[in-house]
Amino acid sequence: MKEIIFPVNTKKADEDDKKEASKIRASIERVAKKHKIPIWWFILQMILEALAHRLGRRVLSKDECLHISDSLGFVEGELDTALAFFDKLNIFLYKKNILPNVVFTNPQVPVDKLSRLIEKQYHLKAAEADPTKATSVAMDGQWKNFRDSGILTLECLNEFKAHYVDGIFTASDLLQLLKELLIISRLSPTEYFFPAVLSMTPESRVNQFLDRCKESGIAPLVVKFPTGWAPPGVYCCSVCHLQSKTGWEVVHKPPTPSGKEETSDTQLCQTSRNSITFAKHGRPGSVTFIDNFSFFIACVNVDTRKMERKEMVEHCQAVRSELFAAVEAGLENTHHEKSHPVPAFLCPHQNKSCSTRLHTAHLSENGGKWICSVNYDIFNYLTPDQTLWLSGTGGVTPSRTSAPIMRDLANRVAAVIPHKWKQVAIQLDLSRGERKAIEKDEDKSFDCFIAVLEQWKQTANLPYTWKTIVTVLKSASVDEARLAEELEKDFC
Repeated sequence: MKEIIFPVNTKKADEDDKKEASKIRASIERVAKKHKIPIWWFILQMILEALAHRLGRRVLSKDECLHISDSLGFVEGELDTALAFFDKLNIFLYKKNILPNVVFTNPQVPVDKLSRLIEKQYHLKAAEADPTKATSVAMDGQWKNFRDSGILTLECLNEFKAHYVDGIFTASDLLQLLKELLIISRLSPTEYFFPAVLSMTPESRVNQFLDRCKESGIAPLVVKFPTGWAPPGVYCCSVCHLQSKTGWEVVHKPPTPSGKEETSDTQLCQTSRNSITFAKHGRPGSVTFIDNFSFFIACVNVDTRKMERKEMVEHCQAVRSELFAAVEAGLENTHHEKSHPVPAFLCPHQNKSCSTRLHTAHLSENGGKWICSVNYDIFNYLTPDQTLWLSGTGGVTPSRTSAPIMRDLANRVAAVIPHKWKQVAIQLDLSRGERKAIEKDEDKSFDCFIAVLEQWKQTANLPYTWKTIVTVLKSASVDEARLAEELEKDFC
């Protein structure tokens, strides 16, 4: 028996400590479940691989597989179950809902087709940079569109004959597979968008574009991930979802964020691997969607001088809703479902400990505040152009309760859990000077504590803070625990 020791603060364990301890305990105690796999499934695997080798291809039809399974005595529906099992193990590739009649005995077949396209893109770019190398590269209108805009056609795929089998797997089938896997998205009946082959926009040009966004009157929205980095492949899948499922269309020459006329000198974020601008019929302006590989950024490009604030709020919240739905779809397709995205903002301050805009600020949905991800001592209310993205506040920053009452409440909470003082003070919007004053003055009125809760009950601005306080009080003395039960009924 092995004994594993983890350092855990059991005396003053916060919620994060408890969650981590729970995960560790579950991992240690989990018993692996044994699944009995019929041995004839593996016999099927060997026969199918031998058949594919004998035929000189890596693709079989469902009928060919069915003929083998019948000879092995498979019951009805068992073949689909076995193929799904081998698909999960990456032994075969079988997507019943997309290509029900195609079984890839080598899952690398679609990857090989994509590799050929990326290789072609490399040669096209090399020929563009050095005309002397262009003799071996066929260049016509469709390949020029592929090189410059990532537009793929059926004719492009037909140039690569490997792995195609007449009547089983064709270029049309490959397009269907790539489209359903959100690797490409449909632009027209004959054209598809393949963002992964585009060139990169340099970080310096992205930062210049973000500087321009300050003029637009709408702060850029950040899509942040709990891991601290954007899972690979999610951006391109999200882009394809936006096009194919929500009706967003690529704009290859995006306007400036301020609504002014764009010139060749100021076109900073052209369509690229990490920066794509969209427009949608019936919506004003456009949205530039940027991937900086730590998080995603959405910049709304509209002329705010021609819009009422209510229109801006509705527009931003519609963009946010569709954008997060696309990112969730991208996470699901790349098997990163547990990495739930959260909204945030670029840090609005200039501080030595956070000197780059690439650090993000946490967004407090209900409190209407931001907290620096690098330095938790830096926090403030969201600015009006940031609150446009908030759901449930109507884009209005919550009003402050009187400072003396807030100090009384904060001191009461801090006395119960001093190790969470900073977190509570941030939620209650107290300045550093106010916090120091509270720590020195121990004579606080409990009536003020009740008064501020009554005020919160009427304004209904900070429900998250109510729940925090109730949780805090439950861990304190008997009297305060009893009060917590009453507050939970009235305020939560």
